[in-house]
Amino acid sequence: MSCAARSARVNSGVRFLYVVMIGQEITVEYFDQNESFKHLLPRSGRIVREASLEDWGAGWYLLELVEPFDYQHKIAEPYVFRELHITHFLIKSRWEGFDIGGSEPTSVFVLLVPDTSILEGGNISGKDFIHICWGMTHPTKSNNSFNRSAS
Repeated sequence: MSCAARSARVNSGVRFLYVVMIGQEITVEYFDQNESFKHLLPRSGRIVREASLEDWGAGWYLLELVEPFDYQHKIAEPYVFRELHITHFLIKSRWEGFDIGGSEPTSVFVLLVPDTSILEGGNISGKDFIHICWGMTHPTKSNNSFNRSAS
């Protein structure tokens, strides 16, 4: 599904175009900030929801992954881990004026969602998620839709 204009309005002479992101197929590739996570990307999925975080603002998108994965998250020293089954990423553009899913690749914050029920409550915070790395997003190609690239 390509981006489609939901509505446009004029406000004090400035035109705002709102883009429908729900349903868009996105691929997230590794960009920076956590080399140990790099081998788990790229991942593709479909945007299923928009979210706002109290401490990090609006413009976050919940990406349902085509290929969920298990991740060992370090929670204490020395070497105490918790296994997480990751089915979703929470992503947001790092670049002002660059939309996720646009014609150009976009740098994003990538947060792991340890439990999607977190999003059902109020007062959602960035602390509820795991900021795992920075990624680059682009629309998933239709001939390769939802397939993870071979490593």
